[in-house]
Amino acid sequence: MDMTYSVGSRILKTFQQFLQYYEASSLACGVVIIKADLGDEQLKLLENHMHNQKPEVGAQFSYDASEGLLGILLDDCHLDSTHDYSFYVKEFLEQNGQLKGPLLIGSFPENGHHAEQMMFSMIWIQMISESEAKEINIYNHRQNTEVNTFHPYR
Repeated sequence: MDMTYSVGSRILKTFQQFLQYYEASSLACGVVIIKADLGDEQLKLLENHMHNQKPEVGAQFSYDASEGLLGILLDDCHLDSTHDYSFYVKEFLEQNGQLKGPLLIGSFPENGHHAEQMMFSMIWIQMISESEAKEINIYNHRQNTEVNTFHPYR
């Protein structure tokens, strides 16, 4: 799996053990990959904000400054809960001028059978996307380049 570390290496390294655990245990986890511009202090503010907004959700955050991508891993979250969580993240980042493009969301095992591969694909899609639209897209493992878009609360 060495090739995965050339893309989104910080995010994948941070979450690798969690993803392997979720997959081996057949537990659900939500994944959010976001184009954002954050520093360490802003990341801490986001983490605190999300803990206050959604204290019932266990969340891990990882930011790859070189790629401009934020990864969030949500414990025991299916797609509907991941989607709900992403609205709060989107609102916070927009209000602070840190959202630089779309949010891509998914949930293991709903959107992919292999958690690490799903996250790798999601990171890759975000990296190659030139979109600056600040919308929430759902990862589609059957067609990695096709994403479905939610538009209800833009």
